[in-house]
Amino acid sequence: MLAQMHRWYTAQRGLWLSLSLLLACTSGNAPSEGSAAEASALRRCGEGVVGVGAVGAVWGRDPASGSCNAYDSECAVPADWATFESEEECQTSCRCQSYEFPKGIDPGAPESVWQRTEVISLACECSIFGCDRADDQLATIGSAWCARYGQPRVIRKQGCGQIAFELDSGYIGGRAVFDAESGELSGRFSYGDVPGGPCGTAARRAGQDFRCDSAETCLLCGAWTETSPAPPPCE
Repeated sequence: MLAQMHRWYTAQRGLWLSLSLLLACTSGNAPSEGSAAEASALRRCGEGVVGVGAVGAVWGRDPASGSCNAYDSECAVPADWATFESEEECQTSCRCQSYEFPKGIDPGAPESVWQRTEVISLACECSIFGCDRADDQLATIGSAWCARYGQPRVIRKQGCGQIAFELDSGYIGGRAVFDAESGELSGRFSYGDVPGGPCGTAARRAGQDFRCDSAETCLLCGAWTETSPAPPPCE
C-alpha cells in the first residue's frame, strides 16, 4: 500500500517535486493497512517527504473534535491532524482549522492530505507571517516580486473591484489580492513544491481570493510559457 501511495505521489510532479528517499522513523505506533496512521508514516517519515519526522514530544490536533493529544513522534500523528510543538500552541493556534480540496478529490482519501489547501483568516495570516512588507503593498508588490525571484513570471489582474498580483517562479508562487478602491490587502494565497508546516500542506489561502471572469490581465515580468496567448505587457 505504501508503495502504491508513493507511486501516486511521485507522479504528481505538476503539484509536488519528487524527493530523495528518506529513512522512516522507527518510533511510534505501527501503521495498519490502509489506515490514517499509514498515510501519516508516509507523510511525515517515509518516502517522498521532506525531512524525517521529529522524534520527541509533539502534539496533534484532531480536526473533528479540536482536542489535542500528545505523541512520542511525528510519525505517530494521524496524517490529517495538525502537529504542534506544545500543548498550548495546539490549543490556541489559528492555523489548520479549515481546508479546501481540488475538484474531484475525495477528502477521505489518503492522498487528499497532500492536495488540500489550508484556509485561514487574513487576521491569522497577518499575525503569523506579517502583512506590512513590500509584498503586501499595492504600490510596491509588483516591483518587489519581479526583483526578488530571479526570473519569475508576475502578472497583474484587475476587475470586479479587485486587483491581484500572481507570482509563478517554478517551485513556489502565490497571489496577493487588494481592494481596488482602498488599496488594502484583502487576501493572500501561497504555495510551494512540497507539503510542510503544522498542517502538512503545500498551499495556504488567507482572506478573500480573486474571482472575476472579466478581469483585465497584463504581464509585469517574466516569460509566458503557456499555450494560450500571452497577455500584453503592463504599462
